[in-house]
Amino acid sequence: MEKGEAIFYRTNGVTAVRWFDKRDVHALSTIHGNEMVSIPPRRSENQPVTKPTLIVDYNRYMNGVDRCDQLLTYYALNRRSTKWWKKVFFRLLDLCIINSMVLYFSMFPEKGAKRQAHKQFRMELHSWHMS
Repeated sequence: MEKGEAIFYRTNGVTAVRWFDKRDVHALSTIHGNEMVSIPPRRSENQPVTKPTLIVDYNRYMNGVDRCDQLLTYYALNRRSTKWWKKVFFRLLDLCIINSMVLYFSMFPEKGAKRQAHKQFRMELHSWHMS
């Protein structure tokens, strides 16, 4: 495929796209079709780039998911286990801690401004649990 080309497949309300930029990008969507959008050129390019609307929307709204995934990796409660339900339990517990931290910092923004805010929140959560 040439740079900027896309191949769309649609069946049963699901759109699959394969788009080539620097490498293949694959995505699925139930709300997008085969629309393409022209994006202003990057610094290293002279011509505008055409992207599928699906990719543009993903790039616009992915920040929250990426940030959550990043926070989950720092202090994960991973436990080695052969039981699938234990892995799911600890993943959901980690997600609950991250969600409670986001809510806490939205209520008290001055506490979230500190450099070690995530670690400090977990330490306070643990000390509250132990008392």
